[in-house]
Amino acid sequence: MRSLAEELKAGAGHRTVLLLPFIHGGVFDAATHALFGPSFPASKLQPSFSTFDSSVPALAMGLPSSLDVPFTRARAHLLRIFEQYLSAPAFAGASELIDSVVHVARAHAWSGRDTAVWLLALLWPLQANSPFAVYWLLALMLRAPGGLEPLVQEVDAARAEWEKAHPAAPFADSVVQFVGEAQLPRLTSAVQETLRYATGSFSVRCVEAESVRLGGYELRKGDHIVCSVRSLHLSEDIFEDAGKFMPTRFMDRQHKQPSYLPFGGGISQCEGRFLALSQIRTFVVLLLTTFDIKLDDRHGPDVRFGEGQRGFGMIRPKGDLQVILTPREGHAI
Repeated sequence: MRSLAEELKAGAGHRTVLLLPFIHGGVFDAATHALFGPSFPASKLQPSFSTFDSSVPALAMGLPSSLDVPFTRARAHLLRIFEQYLSAPAFAGASELIDSVVHVARAHAWSGRDTAVWLLALLWPLQANSPFAVYWLLALMLRAPGGLEPLVQEVDAARAEWEKAHPAAPFADSVVQFVGEAQLPRLTSAVQETLRYATGSFSVRCVEAESVRLGGYELRKGDHIVCSVRSLHLSEDIFEDAGKFMPTRFMDRQHKQPSYLPFGGGISQCEGRFLALSQIRTFVVLLLTTFDIKLDDRHGPDVRFGEGQRGFGMIRPKGDLQVILTPREGHAI
């Protein structure tokens, strides 16, 4: 972000971009580097990962991977990159989690390919939803009254107070600490509302009793029940104006399980939810601190919810938004 801001300041002063590739690429690279180290070739991974990710729902429903040639090729490419990474100097910059995983794998004489499979299994939950959560937060806020300005004002005010309390800590090197300590109720509410409004998760359970009645239906042992979390999140009995995106909805009232399940529930609740929330907030703070972001209303495209990829978290966008990025004077990282 810093290099792009400096480039724009030295040149045209602004740039018009499509929001999805800009956000997805940034979040994907940042999270991958955080997990696997700053020298990991994250950008080389992204195209194959997107192909891999788009095939997951069909495979989960029983499609043999051998019938999905793009998926098979993408997976093979990802595993090759991970195998190369395991023997490269870049591995020295990996996170403690990855160090521990590789240590266990080597202690049990796993092959390089088996270890690569394990690493890919860590990458997928890290990247399958967070980039799209950031995207929808920005896309929905840009189209809401006031745009991103309420979030910008909150972040600016919190940053000013934080810098007074930490005069010796450069903000650019302390953003994660700032996000962990600062009170950002408007941003937190906007994230929670985005997860309510733009998720399409399924929770699946298998009946273990011989027979049970639920909602007027008789279920037998071995039957599968699919809970559509989106139906819950759009219930007017729980959320007022449930079909409307209201970024301040969670500022005055907190909705908890079982009425609010953006990360699923029970034994299948997302184990990485706290990391995901921190990741989303940190990236948005960096972005709003660095750039002024406005919709290009002159000839920009539009975006809506896509039909595919339902059941696995964030709904994928169909279409996109065109935005104008302008470096912020006096507030950049």
